[in-house]
Amino acid sequence: MTTSPFSIPNGAIKKNLKRIVDHWVVVSLMLSGAGTLFGFAILSTYLNAIGLPGLFPSALDTKAALVPWMLLVALLLIAYIFVLTMNSMIFASGATLFNKQPYVQTKMVRLLAIPVLVGISVQMSTIVGDIHPLLTILASALAEIVVFFVLMKSERFRVAIHVVGFMARPEEGMKWQARFGALVPLFIVVFSTVLSAVFPVQLVLSTYPTPTDIESSLKLAGMAIFVSSLALVPAVIFFAFGENLLAKIRNTLAVLMIMTVAMLTMAPRTFPAMVYRTAYLMGLRDTTITSYLITDTYSVDYFDSDWGKVSIDKDRPVVRGFPLLSLGDLLILCPAYLVTTELAEWPARSPACLVTDTKTAKRVPEKQAKKRWAKAQMYEV
Repeated sequence: MTTSPFSIPNGAIKKNLKRIVDHWVVVSLMLSGAGTLFGFAILSTYLNAIGLPGLFPSALDTKAALVPWMLLVALLLIAYIFVLTMNSMIFASGATLFNKQPYVQTKMVRLLAIPVLVGISVQMSTIVGDIHPLLTILASALAEIVVFFVLMKSERFRVAIHVVGFMARPEEGMKWQARFGALVPLFIVVFSTVLSAVFPVQLVLSTYPTPTDIESSLKLAGMAIFVSSLALVPAVIFFAFGENLLAKIRNTLAVLMIMTVAMLTMAPRTFPAMVYRTAYLMGLRDTTITSYLITDTYSVDYFDSDWGKVSIDKDRPVVRGFPLLSLGDLLILCPAYLVTTELAEWPARSPACLVTDTKTAKRVPEKQAKKRWAKAQMYEV
């Protein structure tokens, strides 16, 4: 009796769970270490993105406050991976048509990858070439149809298609519906896979500049084709490698992690944008301009015109600004005029911000702040 590649070996799950329980100390240390590194990566990425990497050592004291931030970034990364693998999941749905033919399924996955890659190449080339979207869709569909006609010359491909159709309609085994009916759902899967390849490409290449010459257009088209092809790898790995279901899942997850790192490397601004956005969602970064009483040793003379009019309360300056980062005791307070600053602009503008802590920069209630500012304007000369 042959074992299906989608079966789980007897006792495999129990054996793996027992390994985890027996080595729970090692597993806990590994997970704790991975979580710590992930937190450090988030903090380092944010500080580098805003141009203040030198604050990393002092920011490490706030690592306990990183946990909610880490969870939100992790959820955003999962959503990012979902978009990256959308076309891979659609392609995998087509391969499931051959689940009852495990002896040819791997071969069919490899053959079906040909029309997908041809369609993606045509689609990405026409998109970069700024061709009308309708013509782009028609051109990629025509290319896929041509490849399907060529594949039908292969006897193994024809037989596999016939078997799928015959299983669906055994009473019509000799009719064209049984012989070629499976081509229609397969073409729909391939066509949908090619169309959905736009999403991972747009996600990864959105930070790249618009090409202005033929050389840059060809380079961007090649990058788009590479990204689309890379997004298909998890589906191919799942069906083509692994002797059982657990091995297939393990291999696919490993490739998925490598692919995500590769995609983030090709789009270096993506992860900083995630971290920057989630900092706002977590309230670690705010765009609300309020007044702060600085109780540290700073005097009014320390604040230049960038901070606007600085009032005095009991010999202490009161400034208006917003927190670029408020994590634990660490506070990076920026002048009000920087509130509309984009992420890419922060490295040049963050030196104007005040690095302090939440103990020495007290937020003044807005009602009292308005009274102080009104009083300051009353005596203005």
